[in-house]
Amino acid sequence: MSSDSGPIEETLRRAETALSLLPVAAAQGSASMRYLWVSERYAEWLGLPSDQIVGHPIAEVLGAACFESMRPHVEAALAGQSMERDAEVHHRTLGTRWVHVDCVPTFAPSGVPDGWIEAITDVTEQRRIGEHLRENQTALQSFYDSSPSYMGLVELDGDSLIMMYANRTLLREFEVPGYQIDLAHALDLFITTNELRLWVQNYRRAKTEGAPVTFEYEYPLPTGSRWLRSTVAFVGEGTRGRPRFSFVAEDITEHKRAIDALRKANRSKDEFLAMLGHELRNPLSPIVTALHILRLQDDGRSAKTLEVVERQVQYLIRLVDDLLDVSRVTRGNIEIKKQLLRFQDVVAQGIEMAMPLIEQRRHHLEVRLSSADLRLSGDEGRLAQAVANLLTNAAKYTDPGGKIVVEAGQNGNEIVLSVQDTGIGISAELLPHVFDLFTQERQAADRARGGLGIGLTIVHNLVELHGGNVRAESGGHGRGSLFTVRLPATAEEPSAIQRPPTATPALAGAPSQILIVDDNEDALNLLAQLLRAAGHLVRIAKDGPSALVALETFHPVVAVLDIGLPVMDGYELAHRIRERFGDAAPRLIALTGYGQETDRERALKAGFAQHLTKPVEVGSLLGAIDPTRSRPDAQPPTLGAGRFV
Repeated sequence: MSSDSGPIEETLRRAETALSLLPVAAAQGSASMRYLWVSERYAEWLGLPSDQIVGHPIAEVLGAACFESMRPHVEAALAGQSMERDAEVHHRTLGTRWVHVDCVPTFAPSGVPDGWIEAITDVTEQRRIGEHLRENQTALQSFYDSSPSYMGLVELDGDSLIMMYANRTLLREFEVPGYQIDLAHALDLFITTNELRLWVQNYRRAKTEGAPVTFEYEYPLPTGSRWLRSTVAFVGEGTRGRPRFSFVAEDITEHKRAIDALRKANRSKDEFLAMLGHELRNPLSPIVTALHILRLQDDGRSAKTLEVVERQVQYLIRLVDDLLDVSRVTRGNIEIKKQLLRFQDVVAQGIEMAMPLIEQRRHHLEVRLSSADLRLSGDEGRLAQAVANLLTNAAKYTDPGGKIVVEAGQNGNEIVLSVQDTGIGISAELLPHVFDLFTQERQAADRARGGLGIGLTIVHNLVELHGGNVRAESGGHGRGSLFTVRLPATAEEPSAIQRPPTATPALAGAPSQILIVDDNEDALNLLAQLLRAAGHLVRIAKDGPSALVALETFHPVVAVLDIGLPVMDGYELAHRIRERFGDAAPRLIALTGYGQETDRERALKAGFAQHLTKPVEVGSLLGAIDPTRSRPDAQPPTLGAGRFV
């Protein structure tokens, strides 16, 4: 070897070292298709040590398939040509990969190509990312172009706008037959100076606030004005540092027209309801007066007929009242007269108002009221009306024989009332609109459930006027409904609420306070008349729930209960009374048509002090009420009969 070979070898070593430091896989091959040298990164890429690569046939190291894929650039190098290309190769361990290859030929001293040096970069992940980005860009472009909204990108140049991109919908607006529009300056031709000023102002605001800005505006056209709702957002720096913005604009002209039409229709509806209510009240007033006169003059022969007329007139009056209420409430003309209330009394009034319909449909009404005072400030009549409307709604939309549960209590600073039924439920489509005016579930042609669809609207508005809210829930058709009212409680002391004094047990032979519960109205009234004539203070109720409500404010010493009551029977009522009042419960007397010994035993087990069978002797009844009346000379007051039903 000549003395000149030393520097040459040193130069080669330095070149190899430099190649090894490159962030690519580098290798040198010979015309005999063997590796002459590989970098560490190349060896790592193949997953083999260098000594198993250098000197070995390329096809043996890479595999025949991979070697064939690189043949084009090898042949180009051996022809003395440099080549750069992306290629799909079949890596022995990594599988199919995409690589970027830079290949240059090497030359023998004679100038003939004798091999090549190649630098390989694995670009598989970059290509996947690129393909994914292209797919996203295609999908996004498709979304933009298929949208009915106007979308694009603009750059702000002083007080001018330069259009950078417009979707297909916007481009169609720019089309002028026979005229080529310059997209960058298209806005200059299609918006007025005032519009341009508005857009620029909102673009600058979006950049300053760092958040999207939405605005609406009306602009005139020869065919009539149009409305646009636009949202703009700052997206970064664009050409030559100009701020770039995205925008989305939609034509809301029809939406605006629909809102205006709804407002006009709503005003017309309110005016019509107010007019209708007042016009119906005019003839109703003399009709009601005439009914009172006829009752005063009646000798009894027309009593039933008058009852029918009076009942239907009262129903009509209630409908008119509801129409007037909903009209006043929706127009904000209703007056709320607030005072300190005990909510249990409000619920009792509401139940009393709704009870005729509940009894008519033979529903089971369960009332659960907090034993502690529920205090609030409100209009007693209006709140009772709201409770009655909820109960009436539950009764209407629950098939006969269903169950209605009324519960009231306090949760933090709120009084919570719930009315739950086992009725037909509310569909998912109707539920969001259940408090809207004239909204009802679909009824059969006979409209057996009746109503105008305004009761819940009144509830919603009255509750809101008291600072509360009402919510409807239902699992759907056949799953019943739950209405929950929340009202603000007051912290005033219970001493400020007027309550009737608690009754004390009567002395022997002295007048007592008595509760009578019977669903036979004639028997109920006659029995009450008898006991009042005997000097007792009497309260009556037609069913169990009404009795429980009455017991909230009336504290009898004795309770005379029928067993065959609607809603809940006498046994259940007795259990509820004893459970609620404990040792303070009134003495219970069963007055029933069930007279078997088993009935008597069951009554005594249920907590009744005595069991009396209809018809009952007056003396026996008075003796049961006051056990001290056992003297044989004690005589009941004369009512013309010794027995009654």
